[in-house]
Amino acid sequence: MKRLTTVFFSALLAFCLLLGALPLTVSATLTEEQSAGCVADHLLQPVNPTASRESKNLLAYLSSLTDTDRFIVGQFDISTSDDTWNNITNQFGVSPGLYSNRYVFNHKYGETAESGLQIGFSNVEQANSLLEKHYKQGAVLLVHADQFEVQDYISQIGIASGRYTNDWNMIEQLDETNPDRDMELYNIWVQYCEAYIECLRDLESRGVNAYLMRPFVESNYKDFCGKTPGAYPAFVRVYQQFVERWKNSGLKGWLMTYSPGGMNDTFTRYPGNDYVDVVGVTCYCDDEIDGRRGLDGFIDYDWFRLTGKPIGFPELSCRSGGGLAPRSSWFNLLQNVINQWP
Repeated sequence: MKRLTTVFFSALLAFCLLLGALPLTVSATLTEEQSAGCVADHLLQPVNPTASRESKNLLAYLSSLTDTDRFIVGQFDISTSDDTWNNITNQFGVSPGLYSNRYVFNHKYGETAESGLQIGFSNVEQANSLLEKHYKQGAVLLVHADQFEVQDYISQIGIASGRYTNDWNMIEQLDETNPDRDMELYNIWVQYCEAYIECLRDLESRGVNAYLMRPFVESNYKDFCGKTPGAYPAFVRVYQQFVERWKNSGLKGWLMTYSPGGMNDTFTRYPGNDYVDVVGVTCYCDDEIDGRRGLDGFIDYDWFRLTGKPIGFPELSCRSGGGLAPRSSWFNLLQNVINQWP
């Protein structure tokens, strides 16, 4: 069955646009410290030194899309059924080219006091079955693992304990180089990472050899994830440590997607090209209404281009308008994307 490439449609919650950005010389307006590690040679080499042949091919394909003026349209799916996917396919006669699903965060306390808190996911079999199905049908996969929920949970525990008054700098407690880190919070984070890896081990055991993963989802939208300037260094360290954990996991299919919210980001938060395969930005906005563009949510496009990495939208949607504004148009939004972010 044909795959969607440049087909426009309004039935999607979001779509992924993956454009290979041309490597550029770092702007003279950036300081040496800001630009270090942001533009690198050998951009097609995956972060994972033991990457599978399929994941290498996927990265090369994503990087090639600019030369063909094509992008991948797909579905941001957080369910455990194919209802929306099937509706899209039936309506347009073609299947989306990108399929996304996520593992739903679950936490519970063990049956005994000694067993303590147990972190895991509640829908691994359903999610992996669907991911396997769409991979074998030829879709590009994007795999999530409820990052927001676990970070919220860690934050709630920290504040409820009285040890912290807010979550602004709680990211420091996940930094393994911090000798004074809160071990209760850090251990929850480690359990989450290990559970995520086990989910992906099961996925790869099903023959899925290439997929995008997206840690620290919309990271600059939440203070806990290092939004405040004082937390930038800790955020970078924790992100890099997360990637190193994946390098040592034995997993071969993953490509690492840096996924900020696309608003007021900064090079000082970027973990560096050695830790990022793809830049994937979340952007929810209106189309042009009464001459006013609603695309200001991606104000960091110019510096994302400097990384030379493929750029995409793991989540992109036009708003419903709200209030007295008319409903936004998917067609106008996509046209604005093409015009403003070539």
